[in-house]
Amino acid sequence: FYRRALSNGITLYEPFGGICAGLEMCLRNGLQVKQYLYSDTDPVACAVAAHRIRQLQQQHPDQLSPAAVQQTFTLLAADVANVSSEQLLTAVASSQGLPWLIVAGFPCQDLSSAGPSQGLAGGRSQLLFQLVRIVGTLQQLTVPLAYVIENVAFQHHRKQQIAQLDFHQVCSIIGTPVVLDAAAFGSLAHRLRNFWTNLQSPGKLQVTTQQVVRPSGRHVQQVLHSSRIPMPVAGATRAPFYPANSPGSLRTAWPTLMSRPGSYAFRPGQPGSILDLSSTVQPVWTEPTAAEREQAMGYSPGSTQAPGVTEQQRCSLMGQAIDANTAQFLMAVSLAWVQQTASPARKQPYQII
Repeated sequence: FYRRALSNGITLYEPFGGICAGLEMCLRNGLQVKQYLYSDTDPVACAVAAHRIRQLQQQHPDQLSPAAVQQTFTLLAADVANVSSEQLLTAVASSQGLPWLIVAGFPCQDLSSAGPSQGLAGGRSQLLFQLVRIVGTLQQLTVPLAYVIENVAFQHHRKQQIAQLDFHQVCSIIGTPVVLDAAAFGSLAHRLRNFWTNLQSPGKLQVTTQQVVRPSGRHVQQVLHSSRIPMPVAGATRAPFYPANSPGSLRTAWPTLMSRPGSYAFRPGQPGSILDLSSTVQPVWTEPTAAEREQAMGYSPGSTQAPGVTEQQRCSLMGQAIDANTAQFLMAVSLAWVQQTASPARKQPYQII
């Protein structure tokens, strides 16, 4: 995969496309995306994706050509359950021998402590098995294939069924994850996530992560207007989260940004809330805006500001997105390990069982 990807470029497929986090990850790390494919059933996400593609083409014209996105939304079905073997065969033929990278943050609501906690029995979690089917089909077609699969760190769920049984079942299918918190990589909000990947062994990635020191001088006030005041830090960050915040210091990381407004950590007076002093009547408690969330998660302000998309829709999409700084780190370190330890031509992808 690496040898061909670095020399010829890749086909990138995002089955739960969202705001194109995988595309930004590849472009930031210098890869040429020769063919970009996207699936998502949410029309708002698709509108934002089209907006993001135009932005990223302007920022990376040598890595993402107009030809690469001609069939982005049409070659594969919007619903991964409807992505057929025939469609994948056509897509592989059109990629003309390019290696494939799949970047997929499958829906987390059923596995998250903040969701209904239905675990793998939930309908949205079942989409993982559609993803595995797609990956397996591409492997049977002998496509040089790498993957990055992301979800919440549900091994820390309060329900034993999810934390133990469901987690072990997922790992028995797609392997051992590396656990990353976005706050470690300079992001302004915690985002503890599992990443399953064959870009590099999870052991090497986890060892490298443990040596990461958060960039200094990063705090949430940097993305806020001077009239918007974050809550002071009342207590030190506890494991398993990266120890970003400490009492008496400026707040360096908000709690995990969610897709729904009014989550507990962002209610008035809670760690994620903001006191807005701009009102001439009285101060108002608010949550981070869409632009503030974008910057907190490593994206440029306006990344989701597509025509016709509301402020709340933008906030919701950010709550479902992969953190940009974490994704950039994951790929950069994977490539660095390969370049230091072995010839890329001899690297063999780990297989999904």
